[in-house]
Amino acid sequence: MWTCFATGSALEPQTKTPAPSLLTSQLSSPLLREAEKPGQKSPIAFEHVEVALPRSGQEHAPDVAIYVPGTQPVADSRVLSDVVQSWDSSRVSSITEGMGKGMTVPTVQQAGLQNLSALAQSGGEGMEAIADLEVLRLVVLSMTMNPSAAPVQMEALRLLRFLASSKHQYKLSMTSAGAVRAAIQAMQEHVQDASIQTLGCGLLFHLADSVPDNKIKIASLHGVSAVLLGMKRHKQNADVQLEGCSALRIIMPNVSNQTKIANAGGVEVILDAMLTHGGNAAIQQQGSWALCNLAYHHTENQALVASQGGLKVVLDAMTRHASFEKVQEHGCWAVKNLCASSAANQALAVQLGLMQAILSAMRLYPKSQGVQEQGSYALLDLVYKSWANAAFLKSLSGDDVLEACLEAFKDVAPVRKAAQNTLNEIEKALSSNR
Repeated sequence: MWTCFATGSALEPQTKTPAPSLLTSQLSSPLLREAEKPGQKSPIAFEHVEVALPRSGQEHAPDVAIYVPGTQPVADSRVLSDVVQSWDSSRVSSITEGMGKGMTVPTVQQAGLQNLSALAQSGGEGMEAIADLEVLRLVVLSMTMNPSAAPVQMEALRLLRFLASSKHQYKLSMTSAGAVRAAIQAMQEHVQDASIQTLGCGLLFHLADSVPDNKIKIASLHGVSAVLLGMKRHKQNADVQLEGCSALRIIMPNVSNQTKIANAGGVEVILDAMLTHGGNAAIQQQGSWALCNLAYHHTENQALVASQGGLKVVLDAMTRHASFEKVQEHGCWAVKNLCASSAANQALAVQLGLMQAILSAMRLYPKSQGVQEQGSYALLDLVYKSWANAAFLKSLSGDDVLEACLEAFKDVAPVRKAAQNTLNEIEKALSSNR
């Protein structure tokens, strides 16, 4: 039987009550549900975890500590420090039991999360045990119960981010445990803390990567505004900008999210990151990728990015970081999506010199599938239905670059298709003026 021990202005001090009574009579929003699961190996047995909200008229929700079966509630932080010293840091069950004894004592939670991180990084059975759904719920609950404790939020985000980057199944378990909401709330609560912003954005990136439902969930829980606010507050911090651009681009392409990010000022924030950190190749890559995804099949965003100087920023990134293959690849990709079916952007891109930049990238990386494929498609969108642009590309020996691509990737269908389609469009555009 799980027991809650609650203190604070919303309850009488030192009131001990079974969890269901506490939930139904004292809290307006559920925090957890008591669970009895015979034979369950996990030391923690929560069925549901949500954020506790204060009732109308209350300054804050009561502080609630969760205690493990067979132990006495511990309310003295000095005693709880002894708990930390006494647990076995090599056993997940021992750590989580100790954390359960002092859920609202930040020092206990911080120490427990640090120990769990160490075990997770050692791999093997320790990582699997920590990735158990009930342990993940404990981690999320630790964040929920200590919202203002930056060290707790930081250690929890670091642990969750590591797990999310390790195995796809962990992402799904973390989502079920409430990690998306917890990460966003940590970022909202600690917007001035650059480390929390970096870790939070990084966690959201991994949770959304290859999990389409989480792309929607992040946006629906105000994750877009949280990421953008963090980037605005920490313009000079390269880590925040890199993880922020990465988080934004991974929740796209998705028409709803593309619109939401643009409407929230995301184009300006991404371009600011690229302009402020022009010498950082990783930010240029992720920024170009984010612009690429913003523009994908989105006419309004194509125009918006171009109107704010996005094509010039991409050109500068490609020019400055010619030695970074991924900057070239995603620069080509951005040009492709920004110029697709947009005569205005086609003209502007050619005027700026992006056709030469793309050809330069393809010549510099003749064996790169990404550069050759995306470069070919970018050129296709630049010459589409434009005799002048097709003639200009031919004058730059662009057809020779495309023929070389066909030869180098004759056995790679996607690349060959891109190059051949572009050569066909060049001939089609030129023949239209004969």
